[in-house]
Amino acid sequence: MKNAAPVFDIEKARSRMEQAGIDLILASSKVNTGYLSGLYTHVWGWDHAILHALEKEYDGWDYLIFVGLPQNSSQSQFMVEYHHRTEALRDMTWIQDIKGYSRNGYQPPPNARSLFLEPKKAISQIDCVVEAIEERGLSDSTIGIEENRLPLTYFNALQKRLQHAKFVDVFDLLFELRSVKTPEEIRRLRRAYKINEQVYREIFENFQVGVTPYHIFQRTLETVYREGAAFVFNHVFFEGQEAAYNVPADQPILPGQSAFYDFGLAYEGYKSDTARTIVNGTASEDLKHVYRAVLETYHVVQEALKPGVRASEVFRLGSEYLESKQLCPSITCLGHGIGLNQHEMPFLTPHDHTVIEPGMVITIEPNAEVPGLTPCFVEDAGVITIDGWENFTALPTTLQELI
Repeated sequence: MKNAAPVFDIEKARSRMEQAGIDLILASSKVNTGYLSGLYTHVWGWDHAILHALEKEYDGWDYLIFVGLPQNSSQSQFMVEYHHRTEALRDMTWIQDIKGYSRNGYQPPPNARSLFLEPKKAISQIDCVVEAIEERGLSDSTIGIEENRLPLTYFNALQKRLQHAKFVDVFDLLFELRSVKTPEEIRRLRRAYKINEQVYREIFENFQVGVTPYHIFQRTLETVYREGAAFVFNHVFFEGQEAAYNVPADQPILPGQSAFYDFGLAYEGYKSDTARTIVNGTASEDLKHVYRAVLETYHVVQEALKPGVRASEVFRLGSEYLESKQLCPSITCLGHGIGLNQHEMPFLTPHDHTVIEPGMVITIEPNAEVPGLTPCFVEDAGVITIDGWENFTALPTTLQELI
């Protein structure tokens, strides 16, 4: 079995559920069902190459996954997936109770040599969910759902079928749980950033006159998949615009031109996000000045990221330093948590008052976009330890002048 044990802290999750008076979490988003099951369908993966892209199944039904986590440790987790995948999933998750849904309308002949992977009787996603809940005696319990991720049609069906249940929102609770990583999650993130670092080193080697963003993209894909990861996103911004924008894929780099490169991949479900500003030649004095201020802000944020400090306070310190250089953050964020998603708690913004804790993995992302110059960003991620922020990469943070 690939995932013999939960990657997340199941005891911590159940403790938070008990504190909140929640008997069952019923997750429905791809990220949170992956978090609770180990089936990471929110990114491309070799074992489930199509699932990240599905909205509808073969028979036209909505493609939905549900994962149930009871608060009572004597009750097992359950998963609801499409029926013809249930057996394959047993090698991909630690969940044993996997229920399959499917429509019907076709009966194979008794002498058919090929397998028929669908049930003889149609059963819907909600049928499976309700069956699992009733088997655990939770039909009149408090059930946590993701209100901003569960389609209204399915929520209405659940309410109709489980009239004595109380439904509450647990999206923020799950978001909060994901903010502090387990050692296994940190291992995956470290590996994601090591691959990310390799991508950047190869980009530095190939950033030269005549190279196009698409060429950089091709080299990126080669490295990502050679190293066993999955591509997530790629931004290439050139100088000379009022605000950052993706340049045409076939636009070649000119002598002396600078560019901002922002890139992310996923390793075993966990993502990376790193950015650098690169110059094909010698940078102008104005670009050097702005970049120096951004880099100094990076170090201010780095020093501020310690256990016990609020995320909003880190933002205040960083933004005030940038303002002292007659600049400001071009987006109201100087960093963010990262994990199964690119952007997770905590957010280094003025409105996130989350207290920084050991085990959080946070990007530092000071930024300043000055009209006529390449956007100046420096972005890395690291884990919070008892001593502060520990960088995952050894990439240079200085302005990359590739001569």
